[in-house]
Amino acid sequence: MELTPQQIRDLKRYSLILQASNLEDGLSWSNHYWDSDGFQGVEGPYYKNRVSEQPGFTPKSIEDLFKDYSDQFNTDEFYNDEFGTEDGSLTFTIYADRQEIVIDRTYRTRESEEVENRVSFDEMNSAEQHWWGRNNREREIKKLTDDNYVNQLIEKYGDTITLGYEGGGDDGWVNDYMDSEKKGTVDVPTTLDSMVSEIIDIYHSGYYNDEGGSGKITLDLVNRYVNIDHTTYYEGSDDETVGTIKF
Repeated sequence: MELTPQQIRDLKRYSLILQASNLEDGLSWSNHYWDSDGFQGVEGPYYKNRVSEQPGFTPKSIEDLFKDYSDQFNTDEFYNDEFGTEDGSLTFTIYADRQEIVIDRTYRTRESEEVENRVSFDEMNSAEQHWWGRNNREREIKKLTDDNYVNQLIEKYGDTITLGYEGGGDDGWVNDYMDSEKKGTVDVPTTLDSMVSEIIDIYHSGYYNDEGGSGKITLDLVNRYVNIDHTTYYEGSDDETVGTIKF
């Protein structure tokens, strides 16, 4: 982006003030962009991520420079496939000692964290549910402590059964199909659907909140264990330099 003569003069004078205020190693301004509302306006200055009271003003020509750059910026660079939005921000940092402005793009990312649980059927049955998972009916997971019931499952499906679940935005569910050793991929019976929901409620309650989560539950019927491979998703951010302006 080409600077006007006025902007060059103001930047050089402003740099002297920053150096005198010990801010020569980077004073920043930001402009946040929301997909539905556009850029929100230039805010700052900030020094080391905190609001700076020095030097106490920003020349209008420099604020106009930040605004013009924002207006010309291709907001497609904020787009995130996971969220389907163009949310992000631009940060303008004046480095007086280097006589340059560095522009960084901050964009949303989807991060994840994986956790594995392995517990016996007896341990799981005695574990306390969260208060919102309690009710007056008998819990489905209690059936896993009944050898006759477990042997019936082995006879019908084989030694292991694996069921998946996922959710986000305050809604979660058990997937419609499960993998079994003997029958392959089959529909999930209502009883096992309820059982898996109870297991999730004990070990990963509320997993569907915010960015949500997903996982798979494997019933090791022979050894009387359940394996839970759970992934929690959360919102993160990343930065990338998109431009440098020398003055």
